[in-house]
Amino acid sequence: MILFAATLLCSCIDKSSFKQISFDGSRAVADIKNLKEKQAEFYTASIDGRKIDFFIVMVNGEVQSYFNACLTCYPKKLGFRFKNRGVICRTCNVSYPVDTLKDGVGNCYPIKLRGNRDNDRYVIMKEDLMAGSKYF
Repeated sequence: MILFAATLLCSCIDKSSFKQISFDGSRAVADIKNLKEKQAEFYTASIDGRKIDFFIVMVNGEVQSYFNACLTCYPKKLGFRFKNRGVICRTCNVSYPVDTLKDGVGNCYPIKLRGNRDNDRYVIMKEDLMAGSKYF
């Protein structure tokens, strides 16, 4: 029964919808021209055989990025899901509106990931992604 529940829980994480990020040297570059306000887009970066998941969201015109993990629940490796302009931790079911993420303080908020907007592209340095690899 426990094995069935674990299998069911893990199968609910559809990472096939995550976009594979492309690298330009040491920079991960995401095309954000179609990024919609308060809608999260999930990505996967493959670095040295390790997959690092994160999401990008636009809030009031500002583009922000977060690892798909929180400090409390990351050992479960379940991350967040997006629903109704908010993110929900898949482990503890705590939800946060995306417009609270930037200033959010708490153990289950998504972990911030440094990045910069460059017109219709969002750039994250490979070293910043690697700094969060311990969560994956």
